[in-house]
Amino acid sequence: MSDQCKNCTYRGDIEKCKGVEPCILMESWITQELLDRTYRLTEHVASLRAQLGSSTELVELQREEIKRLKGELAKYKNGVSEVHALIESSYGVAGLHLNGDVAPWSELMKGGRFEDWLADLPDKE
Repeated sequence: MSDQCKNCTYRGDIEKCKGVEPCILMESWITQELLDRTYRLTEHVASLRAQLGSSTELVELQREEIKRLKGELAKYKNGVSEVHALIESSYGVAGLHLNGDVAPWSELMKGGRFEDWLADLPDKE
């Protein structure tokens, strides 16, 4: 900056400086200020682009994880469905109590004597 601008009360404020009568060096410092701002904005845009790139990669990873979890959920639901089919087509579990008796499903389901065995089995859909 020149000595002429050093004591100017508008120095550093482009809008106020433009509003007064131009001096010899006014356009020099304004040009430099605009170049500095352009550089900072360019750096900021580059940073945003980098963040957007990693955000895009993150979204793709999340999509892949969702797809994987949907597959796991389908397997889980199928397994639960198979257990319910087994319950509907059989009386109970033979040998469960190690005494030769068949443990009826009603004893293993909610409300039964041994309901804790299948407490986490979801209801049939």
